[in-house]
Amino acid sequence: MNLRHLLSLIALFFTINTVFSQDSLNRMRFTNVDVRFTFPSKNVKGTFTQFSFPDTVHLDSLQPQEWKASIQVGSIETGNAIRDWHLMSKKYFNRKEFTTMEFHTESLIKTSNGYQIKGNIRIKGVQKPLELRIEKNPSKDYYTAIGELFSSDFGIWIKKKKEENKVTFRIRFGLKESL
Repeated sequence: MNLRHLLSLIALFFTINTVFSQDSLNRMRFTNVDVRFTFPSKNVKGTFTQFSFPDTVHLDSLQPQEWKASIQVGSIETGNAIRDWHLMSKKYFNRKEFTTMEFHTESLIKTSNGYQIKGNIRIKGVQKPLELRIEKNPSKDYYTAIGELFSSDFGIWIKKKKEENKVTFRIRFGLKESL
């Protein structure tokens, strides 16, 4: 093996090692996920207890972030079993036909106080753009994703006026380095 080949192999080794080392530092996995929502016009708060998020997310990556998260519609809990059952009916979530709500990301952008995620949410077969603001709690080891939508945009009319169908939601989660 001549010197030129040896130097090429050494350069290749350091390039691969650097890429994989940086990648593993930025690869994070979700932990302790908590999904909550509020329907302000009816003063109803609740949670979804069954969901799936991607195995890992790459923070600080300059590449577009694409991943999918889903929430099981039937896991809604509002503290009122009759209301929960009613929300599963065809008039509202139509759980028999649409078992999940899905969010597909298009981008993850670092901001001065956290991140912004842009993507599309699909509820009851209707897809709409959605932006989430993600902030890191400075005194705790978790993040909070905050967003809002109108249930009426997805054919779920709880109240007659669109503005009264606003739903705010918060997804709290931890991130641990993925090995």
